[in-house]
Amino acid sequence: MPMPTPSARPSNVERFRLEGHVTAESIQVTLDDVTRRLAAAPRPSVLLIDLLAMKSYEPACRTAFTSWYRRNAHFIRAVAGVTDRASWRVIISAIGLATRGQFKSFDAIEPALEWAKSLPGDLG
Repeated sequence: MPMPTPSARPSNVERFRLEGHVTAESIQVTLDDVTRRLAAAPRPSVLLIDLLAMKSYEPACRTAFTSWYRRNAHFIRAVAGVTDRASWRVIISAIGLATRGQFKSFDAIEPALEWAKSLPGDLG
């Protein structure tokens, strides 16, 4: 049985972290990087977004993320948002409903990773 290369991700999870105050410009830079990684993946990925260190964000970030998600949904199997803020969990759910994507919020990284690994395989 072939072994994965060190850069391979058997669980097909792409992670990124937002910290401090997030602006529309800073989230766009992050999303551009994530887009490149998702496009290079062999199949749709679960996107794990670590928001634990994010303190605040500009309202335009919600629109930027939602638009980005719609353009890149074919690369994304599901989205796990990790935050300890109840109001941000509601926003994660609302974005999932608005985009018809599979979004789920968590208060810690480990349960989010377990959920990502429990999802069915490739979309097609």
